[in-house]
Amino acid sequence: MNKTCKSCGTVHSGNVCPNCGYGNKDIKIKAFDKYKVDIPDRFLTEEQKAEKKAAEEQNKTEKQQNSKASLARETSPQNLKFLIILIIIVIAAAALILVQSGVFEGDGYIDSINSYIEGISERNYDKYTSSMPTEMAADSDAELEKSGLEKSDFMAQLFSDYAVQFGDDYTISVIPDKESREELDNELVSEFAEQYNAAYGVKPEIKKAYAVPCSVTFSGSLDTVSGSLFFNVVKIDGNWFVAGVDFIAE
Repeated sequence: MNKTCKSCGTVHSGNVCPNCGYGNKDIKIKAFDKYKVDIPDRFLTEEQKAEKKAAEEQNKTEKQQNSKASLARETSPQNLKFLIILIIIVIAAAALILVQSGVFEGDGYIDSINSYIEGISERNYDKYTSSMPTEMAADSDAELEKSGLEKSDFMAQLFSDYAVQFGDDYTISVIPDKESREELDNELVSEFAEQYNAAYGVKPEIKKAYAVPCSVTFSGSLDTVSGSLFFNVVKIDGNWFVAGVDFIAE
């Protein structure tokens, strides 16, 4: 007796469709591709409903297996290692761009200003000279040795004018205005480099240079004076140093 294949519609006799193989248990039948359109279940036979449900379950299982396999590939040790390295490279590149552009400059130049002022205020020779470029500090070391004084006595003598005006107990406080700093133009930087070379025989390679306004107060038992200091700071070999100071009394 001839019958119509439920999968492809081919008319045939026998239990297995010669066109698509429907009826062969060893062949995966896509019997329900025709049900990809939304045919209401009420129009399907019980056998078709069962086959449709089986196909949906099989499709769901295959998707879950594929998803697990994909996740396993994505989270494999090799892929995770590559991802971590990639993230580190991106972060490092972004940080380098920010540093080079001056957006993320840090407070190194503020540290050099504080060392300069605190060194004078505390009569601390080492802190004072740490704010200077190498050759300037070496020149100061030579003066110290020539004087034969202790470091604190040398500082007291070097800034004796402050003691005369404000008293031997004078102190200095300074507040840098980071928001108002200005980058020095190339002409001023070149001029400083030439003067430095003439004085010390070395021409520094200056990467950055700022003019930094600061509020300053000199106070002691004899007098108190407030004003503004303008620090010229330069970056040489990755370190910030004080290159010059201008004082304007209020």
